[in-house]
Amino acid sequence: MSKKLRKPVKKEKDFSDKIIKILTQNANKAFNYKQIAAILDVDDTKSRNEIIRDLKILASKKKIVETEPGKYLVKAISQDYYEGIIDMTGRKTAYFVCSELEEDVFIPTNNLNRALDKDTVKVYVYNRRKGRKPEGEVIEVIERKKQILLV
Repeated sequence: MSKKLRKPVKKEKDFSDKIIKILTQNANKAFNYKQIAAILDVDDTKSRNEIIRDLKILASKKKIVETEPGKYLVKAISQDYYEGIIDMTGRKTAYFVCSELEEDVFIPTNNLNRALDKDTVKVYVYNRRKGRKPEGEVIEVIERKKQILLV
């Protein structure tokens, strides 16, 4: 009787260190699992599922943050949170004015988080890129300047 040949068992890969490295290199950009898989040059379904699993584990351990469903950012290591007032522009973008900062912080429309003109807000200031103005994102609206009346 001949011996049965066994298929080699593939070990599950751990992508968590590579994922954190990718997210820290691009701290201002949120990635989904497909973008991370493309950067890691992974194209098989099993590895993609491993990446999804590792992303969920890292998010549950609070090492990364899920900004939108399926989009992940690395958790901010430094305390770049400031409280101040929003100053809206005509183009629906805004500037964040704070006494602790020398310059006003630019906030694009998609990062306003429903903040309106003259609201007191808490803002996360991203790591500054070379030759660019500081940029941020509204984390929460602390106090509204005007009350919105719904009739």
